[in-house]
Amino acid sequence: MQEHALIYAAWMAQLLTIALTLWLPARATPPWTRLPALLLGVAALLFLFWPLFALQRHGRIPPGGSTMETTQVVARGPFALLRHPQYFGAMLVCGVMALLNPAPLVLLGAATAVALFYAYAVQEEGRLLARFGAAYAAYMARVPRFNPLLRPRRPQSES
Repeated sequence: MQEHALIYAAWMAQLLTIALTLWLPARATPPWTRLPALLLGVAALLFLFWPLFALQRHGRIPPGGSTMETTQVVARGPFALLRHPQYFGAMLVCGVMALLNPAPLVLLGAATAVALFYAYAVQEEGRLLARFGAAYAAYMARVPRFNPLLRPRRPQSES
């Protein structure tokens, strides 16, 4: 339970951010924020649910097991882009809320949730290294934690 306290806090901060976005009077937001909010929302849904299908398909889950019981490192689908696509999707949800209602409490809640998701991802990587060893270390060297634009550089072969 304690090893997962950060993720519970992150999800609670995100739920609070969503509730505050809906409950607090919306600040005047420029119309140009609607399209980015919509695009971020679509991306968030993609990154929240696509990983579940990738884990089920490629994770070699024991019969009757959950996606948390994968028996191998999955580096396909969204996991080929990011090591933590679901947390990235949750962070995008916070960005959507901040765009829709940039009230100070919403911004604070979104920033808190993002920081907690990030901290949990870092913590989780230690557990994944212990569980999968060299396979996960190699995966970490190939795939960025959250930013698919920051691909690690591959060493150039000597000619």
